[in-house]
Amino acid sequence: MQTDDTKAIEQLNTTMGEVPLCSGDVVFHILDNGDWLYQQSPLPTKFAKLFASILHRNNKEYSLITPVEKVKVDVAEHAFLLVDYTVESTVLTTAHTLVRQGNGDNQQSIVFESSIGSQFTVFKADVMVCEQSIVVKLPRGLTAKLNRNCYYRYIDEMLSD
Repeated sequence: MQTDDTKAIEQLNTTMGEVPLCSGDVVFHILDNGDWLYQQSPLPTKFAKLFASILHRNNKEYSLITPVEKVKVDVAEHAFLLVDYTVESTVLTTAHTLVRQGNGDNQQSIVFESSIGSQFTVFKADVMVCEQSIVVKLPRGLTAKLNRNCYYRYIDEMLSD
């Protein structure tokens, strides 16, 4: 059975064809703290946010994919560090459009903000509580980790009874 991420990657490959790898060299790195490096130098946040919009993970490999080329990216642990969130009483449809729903837990969506200012709207079911961290499944096969403050806030607000 295929996951939604696998289906999306297949559709992307079908639409664009197999995008050639620009180079086997890794020139982008994403650190544990969410910082992006280009050729070992810090990348300005506005460029990191731009490149993050075309970041994909396929078969445990990270790449920036455009219609004409693909560039390898080295990711230390997770593609994003999440620093804040808001809860909404909406859910995502398959096309990732928001629709107004009731107030049940399963119908809540959470809008997370990353350390570089990217926002992701996910289902509560996409948030996985692990022993030492909270990991969020994102579109395009990506994952993110909550920073320490966001972690404790999430535990307090979303998991405490």
